Amino acid sequence: MPIQYKGGIIEEHLHTRKACSIFDVSHMGNFKIYGKDRYEYIERMTCGDIKEVKENHATLSLIMNKNGGIEDDTVITNMGDHMYLIYH
Repeated sequence: MPIQYKGGIIEEHLHTRKACSIFDVSHMGNFKIYGKDRYEYIERMTCGDIKEVKENHATLSLIMNKNGGIEDDTVITNMGDHMYLIYH
């Protein structure tokens, strides 16, 4: 996946805002988290209200460091029997 396409970052941004874009996240890291305490576990490392994510829905969140700073962004999906996290 190229870091930048031919038109450049600004053109890509404007296209996404005016029309639509698809972002391939298959190259990113991912975790599957199982267990009865999975929501609490994820909420300790992110700033999202993970318990409120409905099954087969996702939310954007941030992975936080121990000082409350931002380490990375993440997409968290409730898959029913587990939570699925994608990060950079």
